[in-house]
Formats: sequence, structure tokens, C-alpha cells
Amino acid sequence: MIKAWKGGLHVYCMFFHDARSCMRFVETYTELIAMDIFYGVLGRNFTCTEVFKVCNTPYQRDTLRDYINQTIAELKTDDIKDDTYLDDFYSQEITYKQNNLITYPILHISDLAVDLDYIAGSTAKCRQWRCCHLN
Repeated sequence: MIKAWKGGLHVYCMFFHDARSCMRFVETYTELIAMDIFYGVLGRNFTCTEVFKVCNTPYQRDTLRDYINQTIAELKTDDIKDDTYLDDFYSQEITYKQNNLITYPILHISDLAVDLDYIAGSTAKCRQWRCCHLN
């Protein structure tokens, strides 16, 4: 089911963005979007309360604060005890990348300007818009 969602989201995304961005977006967010649709909009509580209007309990979506609290509760207490979770995470990520990256030497040349009137040794301190020339 998730594969079908990924395919559909990828095709939809390609109308607005490039393939690489869409691939990353789809891989990152498909499960979250599917969970929100199936457990939220198509979920039993929403359908019973908002669509058929037969349940007495009002439907309430989680707020951002609820999501944050749930996410923090799922973290190991050792990770957040010393407030170093993000530092540790990025440290591991950087170490992984450093150990697994292939580096290439690159020469970047930019803004070439050929000045055929240039004279080596002439003064660069002048009040004209073009310096380092004979006159």
C-alpha cells in the first residue's frame, strides 16, 4: 500500500519540482502523510463524528504540542538527559559521511577577464578606473 502511495506522490510532485527533490520528499514524508490520512481523516473517530455524525465524542486532531510531546516521549531518556541529543546525532552523521565519502579534486575558475593593456610592475594605486597600465 505504501509503495502505491509513494508512486502516486512522486508523480504528483514531479509536476512542481525536479526528480531528485521529489524522491527525497517522497521517501521522507509518505508514511507520515499516509498515517495522517488513514488514522486521521479516514480514521474511525473522524468518520463517526464528522462524516456520519453519530458519535457524541467530538473529534480532535493532535496539536503541534501533542506531536512534540509524543516524539520526546519516544526518545531514550539517556539521549535527552544531558541535552546533547542533536549534537550526538550530527556528530554521528558527520563521522559517517567522513568515513564513506569519496572526494574529488576540483579546480573552479570564474570571472576571467583578459586585459591586453596590463603591464607587470606598473602601479596599482591610481585614480583612474583602469590601473596597472602604461599611462
